[in-house]
Amino acid sequence: MAYIWLAMSTLVFVLWLAFSRYGKINFGNTNPQFSTFSWASMLFCIGIATGILYWGSIEWAYYYFSPPLGAEPGSVEAIEWGSTYGIFHWGISGWALYVLPTIAGYAYYVRKIHRIHISTACKGLIGKQSEGVLGIVICNHPKVNKYVFLICLTNIFNLSMLFAKEVISLKSIGFYE
Repeated sequence: MAYIWLAMSTLVFVLWLAFSRYGKINFGNTNPQFSTFSWASMLFCIGIATGILYWGSIEWAYYYFSPPLGAEPGSVEAIEWGSTYGIFHWGISGWALYVLPTIAGYAYYVRKIHRIHISTACKGLIGKQSEGVLGIVICNHPKVNKYVFLICLTNIFNLSMLFAKEVISLKSIGFYE
Protein backbone atom coordinates (compact mmCIF):
# COMPACT_ATOMS: atom_id res chain seq x y z
CA MET A 1 0.00 0.00 0.00
CA ALA A 2 2.92 2.32 0.72
CA TYR A 3 4.12 1.77 -2.86
CA ILE A 4 0.81 2.96 -4.26
CA TRP A 5 0.91 6.14 -2.15
CA LEU A 6 4.54 6.75 -3.13
CA ALA A 7 3.79 6.21 -6.82
CA MET A 8 0.73 8.44 -6.81
CA SER A 9 2.46 11.24 -4.89
CA THR A 10 5.41 11.00 -7.29
CA LEU A 11 2.97 11.24 -10.21
CA VAL A 12 1.41 14.39 -8.73
CA PHE A 13 4.87 15.87 -8.13
CA VAL A 14 6.08 15.10 -11.67
CA LEU A 15 2.91 16.59 -13.18
CA TRP A 16 3.39 19.68 -11.02
CA LEU A 17 7.00 19.93 -12.25
CA ALA A 18 5.90 19.58 -15.88
CA PHE A 19 3.16 22.20 -15.76
CA SER A 20 4.78 24.70 -13.40
CA ARG A 21 7.46 27.25 -14.29
CA TYR A 22 10.07 24.51 -13.74
CA GLY A 23 8.71 22.62 -16.73
CA LYS A 24 10.01 25.34 -19.03
CA ILE A 25 13.67 25.03 -17.92
CA ASN A 26 15.98 24.18 -20.82
CA PHE A 27 18.82 21.93 -19.68
CA GLY A 28 21.14 22.57 -22.62
CA ASN A 29 22.33 25.48 -24.70
CA THR A 30 21.74 23.81 -28.07
CA ASN A 31 18.75 22.52 -29.97
CA PRO A 32 17.66 19.03 -28.95
CA GLN A 33 19.11 16.18 -30.97
CA PHE A 34 15.77 14.34 -30.86
CA SER A 35 12.19 15.54 -31.02
CA THR A 36 10.01 15.26 -27.92
CA PHE A 37 8.13 12.36 -29.51
CA SER A 38 11.38 10.50 -30.31
CA TRP A 39 12.74 11.10 -26.81
CA ALA A 40 9.51 9.92 -25.16
CA SER A 41 9.43 6.88 -27.45
CA MET A 42 12.98 5.91 -26.50
CA LEU A 43 12.25 6.26 -22.78
CA PHE A 44 9.06 4.24 -23.18
CA CYS A 45 10.86 1.43 -25.02
CA ILE A 46 13.69 1.28 -22.49
CA GLY A 47 11.32 1.19 -19.53
CA ILE A 48 9.06 -1.43 -21.02
CA ALA A 49 11.96 -3.60 -22.21
CA THR A 50 13.70 -3.69 -18.83
CA GLY A 51 10.52 -4.48 -16.98
CA ILE A 52 9.21 -7.07 -19.39
CA LEU A 53 12.48 -8.99 -19.40
CA TYR A 54 12.01 -9.89 -15.77
CA TRP A 55 8.57 -9.10 -14.40
CA GLY A 56 6.52 -9.50 -17.55
CA SER A 57 6.41 -13.25 -17.27
CA ILE A 58 6.29 -13.82 -13.51
CA GLU A 59 4.56 -10.87 -11.84
CA TRP A 60 1.14 -12.51 -11.88
CA ALA A 61 2.62 -15.61 -10.20
CA TYR A 62 4.37 -13.53 -7.57
CA TYR A 63 1.06 -11.99 -6.49
CA TYR A 64 -0.75 -15.31 -6.80
CA PHE A 65 1.64 -17.07 -4.41
CA SER A 66 2.20 -14.10 -2.06
CA PRO A 67 -0.68 -11.65 -2.49
CA PRO A 68 -0.67 -8.29 -0.73
CA LEU A 69 -2.95 -7.10 2.08
CA GLY A 70 -3.27 -10.48 3.76
CA ALA A 71 -5.09 -12.32 0.98
CA GLU A 72 -4.86 -16.10 1.05
CA PRO A 73 -2.23 -17.44 -1.40
CA GLY A 74 -3.80 -19.42 -4.26
CA SER A 75 -7.30 -18.04 -3.64
CA VAL A 76 -9.66 -16.26 -6.02
CA GLU A 77 -8.71 -13.01 -4.30
CA ALA A 78 -5.04 -13.79 -5.02
CA ILE A 79 -5.90 -14.29 -8.70
CA GLU A 80 -7.62 -10.89 -8.72
CA TRP A 81 -4.57 -9.28 -7.12
CA GLY A 82 -2.24 -11.07 -9.53
CA SER A 83 -4.12 -9.87 -12.57
CA THR A 84 -4.62 -6.25 -11.46
CA TYR A 85 -1.84 -5.21 -9.10
CA GLY A 86 0.71 -4.93 -11.90
CA ILE A 87 -1.18 -1.93 -13.28
CA PHE A 88 0.49 0.13 -10.58
CA HIS A 89 3.88 -0.90 -11.98
CA TRP A 90 3.12 -0.53 -15.68
CA GLY A 91 0.57 2.31 -15.61
CA ILE A 92 1.06 6.05 -15.42
CA SER A 93 2.01 5.96 -11.73
CA GLY A 94 4.87 3.57 -12.51
CA TRP A 95 6.09 5.84 -15.28
CA ALA A 96 6.18 8.77 -12.87
CA LEU A 97 8.74 6.77 -10.89
CA TYR A 98 10.84 6.42 -14.07
CA VAL A 99 10.61 10.11 -14.93
CA LEU A 100 11.83 11.54 -11.63
CA PRO A 101 15.34 9.97 -11.63
CA THR A 102 15.61 10.63 -15.37
CA ILE A 103 15.13 14.34 -14.80
CA ALA A 104 17.70 14.36 -12.00
CA GLY A 105 20.24 12.34 -14.00
CA TYR A 106 19.90 14.41 -17.14
CA ALA A 107 20.09 17.68 -15.22
CA TYR A 108 23.33 16.50 -13.61
CA TYR A 109 24.68 15.42 -17.01
CA VAL A 110 23.95 18.78 -18.63
CA ARG A 111 25.03 21.00 -15.72
CA LYS A 112 28.06 19.10 -14.40
CA ILE A 113 29.69 16.31 -16.39
CA HIS A 114 28.71 16.97 -20.04
CA ARG A 115 29.61 13.43 -21.06
CA ILE A 116 28.54 9.91 -20.31
CA HIS A 117 31.35 7.40 -20.61
CA ILE A 118 32.55 4.37 -18.71
CA SER A 119 35.57 6.42 -17.63
CA THR A 120 33.24 9.02 -16.08
CA ALA A 121 31.66 6.27 -14.00
CA CYS A 122 35.17 5.34 -12.80
CA LYS A 123 35.95 8.92 -11.70
CA GLY A 124 35.29 8.13 -8.04
CA LEU A 125 37.87 5.35 -8.20
CA ILE A 126 40.62 6.85 -10.39
CA GLY A 127 39.97 10.59 -9.93
CA LYS A 128 41.20 13.06 -12.56
CA GLN A 129 42.87 10.23 -14.46
CA SER A 130 39.42 9.40 -15.84
CA GLU A 131 39.77 12.50 -18.04
CA GLY A 132 43.31 11.66 -19.21
CA VAL A 133 45.04 8.78 -20.96
CA LEU A 134 43.63 6.18 -18.60
CA GLY A 135 40.11 7.47 -19.31
CA ILE A 136 40.73 7.18 -23.07
CA VAL A 137 41.96 3.60 -22.63
CA ILE A 138 38.94 2.70 -20.51
CA CYS A 139 36.53 4.18 -23.06
CA ASN A 140 38.14 3.00 -26.28
CA HIS A 141 39.80 -0.32 -25.56
CA PRO A 142 37.38 -3.10 -26.53
CA LYS A 143 38.64 -5.61 -23.94
CA VAL A 144 38.40 -3.06 -21.13
CA ASN A 145 34.84 -2.22 -22.18
CA LYS A 146 33.96 -5.90 -22.30
CA TYR A 147 35.37 -6.62 -18.84
CA VAL A 148 33.79 -3.55 -17.22
CA PHE A 149 30.46 -4.53 -18.79
CA LEU A 150 30.77 -8.12 -17.58
CA ILE A 151 31.72 -7.03 -14.04
CA CYS A 152 28.70 -4.69 -13.90
CA LEU A 153 26.39 -7.36 -15.33
CA THR A 154 27.64 -9.96 -12.85
CA ASN A 155 27.13 -7.59 -9.93
CA ILE A 156 23.62 -6.73 -11.11
CA PHE A 157 22.67 -10.41 -11.30
CA ASN A 158 24.26 -11.13 -7.91
CA LEU A 159 22.39 -8.26 -6.25
CA SER A 160 19.09 -9.24 -7.82
CA MET A 161 19.53 -12.81 -6.59
CA LEU A 162 20.64 -11.62 -3.17
CA PHE A 163 17.49 -9.57 -2.65
CA ALA A 164 15.06 -11.78 -4.59
CA LYS A 165 12.24 -13.70 -2.99
CA GLU A 166 11.34 -17.17 -4.11
CA VAL A 167 8.59 -16.65 -6.63
CA ILE A 168 7.88 -20.08 -8.06
CA SER A 169 9.35 -23.31 -6.79
CA LEU A 170 8.64 -26.90 -7.69
CA LYS A 171 7.13 -27.44 -4.26
CA SER A 172 4.78 -24.46 -4.53
CA ILE A 173 3.23 -25.74 -7.76
CA GLY A 174 2.69 -29.22 -6.32
CA PHE A 175 5.52 -31.03 -8.11
CA TYR A 176 6.52 -32.73 -4.87
CA GLU A 177 5.54 -32.59 -1.20
